[in-house]
Amino acid sequence: MVTRKQYTKEFKLDAISLVLDQGHTTSEVSRNLEITPNMLRRWIREYQVDDADQPFRGNGKLTPEQEEIRQLKAQKYSFITQRKKTYPVGLMCQLMGVSRSAYYDYVRCVDNCSERQHHEEILEGFWI
Repeated sequence: MVTRKQYTKEFKLDAISLVLDQGHTTSEVSRNLEITPNMLRRWIREYQVDDADQPFRGNGKLTPEQEEIRQLKAQKYSFITQRKKTYPVGLMCQLMGVSRSAYYDYVRCVDNCSERQHHEEILEGFWI
């Protein structure tokens, strides 16, 4: 199986600079850097669309807006969890505008994360 080649943020910014700042063509730069012209055009497009201070964030690095949405969803799920013994989960999910399956995915993830953290703490205590 062939693994996909990954390029660093600096490499991408240097390639973009050759096109935007130094006036070279995308074909010329892509040929010299041995990348496809379409890839270089995509990098340029992403650079121009993204915030100037955060281009090519990568996996797991959220924009402030995305982080705020994630936190708001977590607050909704936490609210439902706190009141699930009093009110039906399905009704609360409907009123909060989230699907039941998304809520249960969140609960499962939280349980797995806390369980994994618990196991790591036990192992850490064992090796000390």
